[in-house]
Amino acid sequence: MSKSIYFSCAPSGTGNGSNFGMQTVDFAIYNILKKVNDVNNIILTTPWANYNDDPKILKSKERDNFPTKFSYGLSQYENLEPGDAVFFWGDFQWGFDYQVQSAYRLKKNILKETNFNDSELKRIIENRFMLKNYFEKRSESLEIFSYGTTLFQNRLYDFLDTEYFDNLKWLIRKSSFIKFRDPYSANFCSEVKNDFQTSFQGVDAALLSTKEELLSLPLGDNEFINAFEGQIGYYFGRSSSAYPKYKVTRFVKKIQKELNKKLVRIPWAYFSSGLFTDTMDRYFKFFGVDQVSYKDSLFLAGDILKGMSKCSLIITDTYHVAINAINLGVPALMIPEFRTSMKRDANMGYVESWRDKRVLLYQSNSLSDLLVLPDLLTYSSYRENKIQILKKIFEDSRSLEMLYEPILRRAKNDRELIENLLNTF
Repeated sequence: MSKSIYFSCAPSGTGNGSNFGMQTVDFAIYNILKKVNDVNNIILTTPWANYNDDPKILKSKERDNFPTKFSYGLSQYENLEPGDAVFFWGDFQWGFDYQVQSAYRLKKNILKETNFNDSELKRIIENRFMLKNYFEKRSESLEIFSYGTTLFQNRLYDFLDTEYFDNLKWLIRKSSFIKFRDPYSANFCSEVKNDFQTSFQGVDAALLSTKEELLSLPLGDNEFINAFEGQIGYYFGRSSSAYPKYKVTRFVKKIQKELNKKLVRIPWAYFSSGLFTDTMDRYFKFFGVDQVSYKDSLFLAGDILKGMSKCSLIITDTYHVAINAINLGVPALMIPEFRTSMKRDANMGYVESWRDKRVLLYQSNSLSDLLVLPDLLTYSSYRENKIQILKKIFEDSRSLEMLYEPILRRAKNDRELIENLLNTF
C-alpha cells in the first residue's frame, strides 16, 4: 500500500484523564490493523493526549495500558497527497455541538497559555474533524471513509447553519465507505446520499474487537478478579443526584435475592470509581444489599475487562459499559437517567430534541428486554416482568445468545469489510 490513510480518532480523554469507553473504541482499530498486510502508511491521529502533567491525574495513567498509539496534533492533514484517504473512526466527530465542546476543552485543558479566541479554536476543531481546508480542488483527490460515528445529538436548529450543513453533506456524499452506529444517523445518510438501497447502519466501533482480543490485555497483580466470579457487576457513572436511587436500590436488591447473587463494583472510571457509583454504594450498603468487597487500587484495563467477563450480570447506566458487556457475552441491564432538568447532556443531547444514546442502542438492536425505564420501577408488575426476563436468561443461555447474536454478527461482518478495504486500498 503506497497511499496513506490518516485515521481521525476522537480524543479518548480531555487532558484531565481518559475515557475508558473511548479507549475500547480505539483499541478496535488497533486490532483491525493487526490483520492488515501493510500498515506503514496508516497513521492514527487524535488532537491531544489523555493526560496533562497534573500528578494527581498521572496517578491513574497506568490503568490505561492500551497498546493503541497515536500521532497528536490539532491539524494532522498538512501532508495529504493526491489519492490519500482520511478514515473517521467512532464517536461524535461530525456533530455540530461537538465542534463547540471540543474547542472549549482545547482552550481549558490543553492550550492554557495561548491567546486563541473561541472562534479561532472552533476553526481549528472544524479543520480537524470536518476537513474545511480541503473543500477546493485538493479535496477532490481525497478518499473519505467513516465508521461508527453518530449525529444523534444534532437538532433541526443545527442544520439551519448553512456552512455546517453544506460541509456535512459534502463529507457524507464524498465518503465511499460510511456506516453510522445508530439508525437515526444512518437514515439521515441515506437521505443525503439519495441512496435507499445501501445499508449505512453499523454498530459502535468498540464492538469490532473480539472477546478474545479484549481479554488479551495485560493483567496486573490484583487478586480482585476472583471476586467477580458469577456475581452481579455494577457501575453507575452517568447519572445525577436526581436519579431515582431508592427505586433502583430496591429493584437491584430484589434482583439479587431472586438470582441469589452478590453485587460487586466495576472499577470503570478514574481512580477505580465514579462519584455517582460512590453514591449508589452508600445506598446499597444502607439498604442491606449484599456486596463483595476487594482491595481498592489502580487497575489495569485488562483487569477491568477480565472482571466484567466473569460476571453473571452487569447493571449500569453507562453506554460503553453496556457495549463492552455485550462484547464479553454478559447480560447488561441498562437503567438510564433521563435528565429533563438539564438543557443538554452527553447521553441524550438537548432536552428539546431528546434522543438518548443508551435507549437508541437497546431499542434499535432488539435489546429492550434488558432496558429498564426507571420511572416505571414504581409499578410492581413492571419490576416483576423484568426480573422474570433475567431469570429466563439465567435458566437458558440460548436466550442471551439470541439477543446478542444480531448486533455481534453485524459487528463481525463490518470488521471483515473494513479489513478488506484497508488491505485493498
